Amino acid sequence: ISPTAGTITMDGINIYDFNKETYKHNFSYATSKPYFYSESIMDNLRYANNNKRHILKVCKQLNIHSAITKLPNGYDTNIVRESEHLSAYLLFMIGLARAILSNAEWIAIYEFPISLTAKEQKNIKNYLKALKNKHSIIIFSASENMLDICDNYFTVQSGHVRQIQKVED
Repeated sequence: ISPTAGTITMDGINIYDFNKETYKHNFSYATSKPYFYSESIMDNLRYANNNKRHILKVCKQLNIHSAITKLPNGYDTNIVRESEHLSAYLLFMIGLARAILSNAEWIAIYEFPISLTAKEQKNIKNYLKALKNKHSIIIFSASENMLDICDNYFTVQSGHVRQIQKVED
């Protein structure tokens, strides 16, 4: 949907100048309730990148490899049929791993699971801070708990977008 006024840019480029192939190869996302195919964790990650060594490396970097290997079927756990073994945090992190594995330049985060512990929130913040070196990260959230990692942030109210000036510590 195009805006009725103004432009939306990413890294200074109007997003409506991109074609579908550009989006497909440069944009990925993770959500609080990620969609997964009724297949194994490994198969779901392979949709983004078929290199098993790279998948394991990213899962280790996100500190979810050990949690996955402790599941009854490890990486072969069916992510939909065996979801009772997967916390909201682990599902979110598997979705984030998939976004990272896509090698997209831009990663959008749409909300965070509301049941995150303080430790889980801190982990996500640390991973997103590290990702900022290689990716542009866009966070859509009704919560303000991630503002401290944002370079810029905006509010949307009644259809109007307003940039909020960051107060430095």
